[in-house]
Amino acid sequence: MQVSPITSTANPVIKEARKIRDRHQQLRNEAFFIEGPHLLETALLAGGVGLKQVFFTEQFLSRTDGRKLFDSVVQGIGDTKRIFLVAGAVMAKLSDTGAPQGVAAIVSMASQTLDRVALGDFPLVVACDGVQDPGNVGTIVRLADAVGADAVVMLPGSANPFSPKAVRSSAGSIFHLPVVSAEAGMLVAFARTKGMSLLIADARAPQTCYDADLRQPVLVVLGSEAHGVCSTICGHANGAISIPIIGRAESLNVAVSAAAILYEAVRQRGLKARCR
Repeated sequence: MQVSPITSTANPVIKEARKIRDRHQQLRNEAFFIEGPHLLETALLAGGVGLKQVFFTEQFLSRTDGRKLFDSVVQGIGDTKRIFLVAGAVMAKLSDTGAPQGVAAIVSMASQTLDRVALGDFPLVVACDGVQDPGNVGTIVRLADAVGADAVVMLPGSANPFSPKAVRSSAGSIFHLPVVSAEAGMLVAFARTKGMSLLIADARAPQTCYDADLRQPVLVVLGSEAHGVCSTICGHANGAISIPIIGRAESLNVAVSAAAILYEAVRQRGLKARCR
């Protein structure tokens, strides 16, 4: 099956793909860049992900797994008009990493809003407030997916979860659960309407996550290490929780904190209750 070859980094298709890769803050879920076979396979299996363009190198397609992925992409798209065979130098220019994996794509997902988030029988939502590092954002999305959370909410000042680094750090979880943007006031109203306890993570809080009741419907807000959670949310929170530090460390990375709190929620609720 014939695909369009691209041998020059000056090709308009490559220029546009790089522009999308670099303009992730403006485009967000409308068009974003992914690379590597795992992310592309995950996108294909997830459903609801649009494949706008897919790029393969000849070296990748010479592999058995590469050809199998190519066939899956053709089946998913229905034709080869949006599939391109690129030279190694072109893929290196397109890649967001120092070690291109031979396959990349521009994909899209439908926009989701907070008011449309469907909650399960054991509501658990995670929010990031001013978490600026895309690696931390992606890791939190991955954690939320792992514990069966209903959604991740991105508040102002947080990194774009659809940026290349955040998508890589999510390891494909960005395709598994709703990741929505909202203002602080909207989050407060959502928690109140849904009957969820709004809890903020605060290293100074006397109550630890092990003492708090995380069996109830919970919305956990994680702030940046430098500034914490915004005053709007703090003023309406039902409580604050901390993670005990026994040794001499001053603080914990926000993604590490998320892991401790979310898995404590899993422990309290009972593993079977959260398993899918």
